[in-house]
Amino acid sequence: MTPSFENTVCPNCNGDSPLRPVSGSRTDIYVKKFGLNVARSSWCFCKGCGLLFQNPRPSKAVIEAFYQQNKYFGSDPAAMDRLLRVASRKHSLKLEYALRHRRAGVPSEALAVDIGCGIGGCLQLMHKAGLKAFGIEPDPVIGSLGRKQLGIEIRTGLFGKGLLAPQSASFFYSNHVFEHLEDPQQVVGAMAEALVENGSVFTCVPTYARNSSWEAYAWQNLSHNYLFTHRTLAALFQKNGFIVDHWRYQSDANELWMVASLGKPNASQVPIPSTYDWKVYADYRFGVMARSLVLWPLRLGYHFKEVSAAITQNGWTSGLRDLGLAIRTPLADLARVFLSLGRTNRA
Repeated sequence: MTPSFENTVCPNCNGDSPLRPVSGSRTDIYVKKFGLNVARSSWCFCKGCGLLFQNPRPSKAVIEAFYQQNKYFGSDPAAMDRLLRVASRKHSLKLEYALRHRRAGVPSEALAVDIGCGIGGCLQLMHKAGLKAFGIEPDPVIGSLGRKQLGIEIRTGLFGKGLLAPQSASFFYSNHVFEHLEDPQQVVGAMAEALVENGSVFTCVPTYARNSSWEAYAWQNLSHNYLFTHRTLAALFQKNGFIVDHWRYQSDANELWMVASLGKPNASQVPIPSTYDWKVYADYRFGVMARSLVLWPLRLGYHFKEVSAAITQNGWTSGLRDLGLAIRTPLADLARVFLSLGRTNRA
């Protein structure tokens, strides 16, 4: 084992539960991006809570350098242009869901914060919704591009305790961030410290439960430290005083969405099941391929909903420009299934 890797424990169970080793994706593009001497990532399934996490994983120093040195997004001009074009489209449905399920009665002057905001697409939508918002992004290149091209406030750095004054924020938004975190407990604790009473957090994460397409196999890659289910993500927030108000599996996007609030339980609080089963992970490893062949129209429909949202926000030109991508993505999933039939990952 090289110094570039470190062993870790389940943050929910604090290392008290037995682990079951599993292997990562065979088609991991981040192995090359990290530049580490491994063929694929190594993972563990926690038998206590069901959390799936990378172990051993890249060290804290390696992870921070990876994002702060623009290795995750890269600087390809074509990729940057596409990031700008789809900046808001990927967030419109999620932000609408988050605002619909967050609690009322928070101070209007309190801040809304997008953690790991990337180029800042969701910040545009937050401002349109009347929120006083800014973003935090570790990649200085992406953050600078968002500031220059979109004219929004993006602070460069990593979110943690002490960054915001206590009880100064009413809403946190994070999209595909928690799976990358080195210490998710520390981040949730910092959110709790900064939120006003009844303040809410929305988080969207990739999941190994209830997936619909081949793309889900790619979630087990070297850049992801964790894969959550509704139970394991809820446990992370509940340990820090949060109440889970709503969650849903967005199966056509292979994602889990959750809204949690800092306050007293209310009538809408969602109960979280107390057990989770290895069979769910086994289904993820061996069942998704079959579902990709059957459910690709569902995934196609989700992309069309995103295109429709882009048309509503930015006009027909913006939406139709991405129509081809919306069609190609689920069809590409189908192609990958057939290419992978002879080399299915084994746990």
